[in-house]
Amino acid sequence: TSGFVATQSEAGCRFRDDLWSTAYRIFIGFYNAKTRSLEDYYDKNHLTVENADGAADFIESYEARDDLILVVFTTYRYEYLEWEPRLPAALKRCGATSALHKLTADRTTSINGHYILVSQCGKGVAWASQHGLEASATDTNTALEMEVDIDSKFELYNGDAHARFNFTYAPELTPTLQSVSRLNGTTAGGTTLRLNVTGIRKGLATVENTTVTLGGVPCAIQLSDVATYRDQHLCDWDGVNCDNLGIAFHNETNTTMITCLTNAWDYSGDAREAEILVSLWPWGHARNPNQITWAYVDLWSSLTTWGGVLENKPLEGDSVVITQGQYIVLDESPPALHLLLVYGGVLEFSRDVGDLALNASYIFVFGGKLVVGTEQEPFPNKATITLTGDRDSYELPVYGAKCLAVRDAILDLHGLP
Repeated sequence: TSGFVATQSEAGCRFRDDLWSTAYRIFIGFYNAKTRSLEDYYDKNHLTVENADGAADFIESYEARDDLILVVFTTYRYEYLEWEPRLPAALKRCGATSALHKLTADRTTSINGHYILVSQCGKGVAWASQHGLEASATDTNTALEMEVDIDSKFELYNGDAHARFNFTYAPELTPTLQSVSRLNGTTAGGTTLRLNVTGIRKGLATVENTTVTLGGVPCAIQLSDVATYRDQHLCDWDGVNCDNLGIAFHNETNTTMITCLTNAWDYSGDAREAEILVSLWPWGHARNPNQITWAYVDLWSSLTTWGGVLENKPLEGDSVVITQGQYIVLDESPPALHLLLVYGGVLEFSRDVGDLALNASYIFVFGGKLVVGTEQEPFPNKATITLTGDRDSYELPVYGAKCLAVRDAILDLHGLP
């Protein structure tokens, strides 16, 4: 298809395919770079003499405005005729050449090809071509794209001939990450994540032009982007749900919800505070005003934490050792354990799954951390730690029986008032 999109970015504007209707064979619009929107436009399926006269009237009605950018494009084919002279004259006053006439033409039928002009009225004949802002193509299968640094190419004023044109920042026009369904997932991948993003108009975000990365690792929005772990497709792992991946728009809240599946962490960068980056081409990255981050951790509930084998997952009466370098999030209440030894690693109660219970005869934190909420982020739910055993239970030297022991380690227990 051909046509164009006008988008704002730090580099300026990009004019390309698909935003405005491709059903029209000629389009003339005035783009307001300050509001990032069309001020007005004129479009027709066929450029007859009458329509050419109307196009000239349209250009002349805005020609005196020095705060607007003129954009003209044609799509695929349009009927050939000797134009009513007012239209080419108006275009030339706004920086055009006669390039539009030079597309290959059968004088009895139509002109084939595409044409795009990004200019400003008052610049004079051929100004756009001299600045690389006018282009044509005779290949009807090739769309035209033009990226323009507005501030360097144009001197845009806003009613004051001595005032430099300044861009304004409009939050409502900017994709913004508002929330995510959870803040951590397993290092092996396979965690379903839902992200709510505002500032994206309905239909603009698709699985083809939208990406989500967590610490640089893609979060799969479609099945074809789901990777493998230990030579097995993530969707084939028990407990992994690959349904409902994709993008949905909620009319009631004007919110775009992106559902993706995490892939395995590549062990580069910061696993605990990984950047969440939502990108929408060609608009750029979504804002993250709440500085939401992602943590790659090993979830107690995930089979991958226990070697991918169900039989390895702790059962009642088992002993568990969390060693140096391991960071396990308790996201379910496990069966009663005999010994839980946090030996240099970290065990943290998940804040995202509700109430949790941990039962064991002995809990020994040696050189590691056991975290149930922090002073900055208290645990929002109910956490119950129960020490089991009886009068005949074996006593650990120094610490005794039915104990929660801490040695050269951190026990962080913070709940809400």
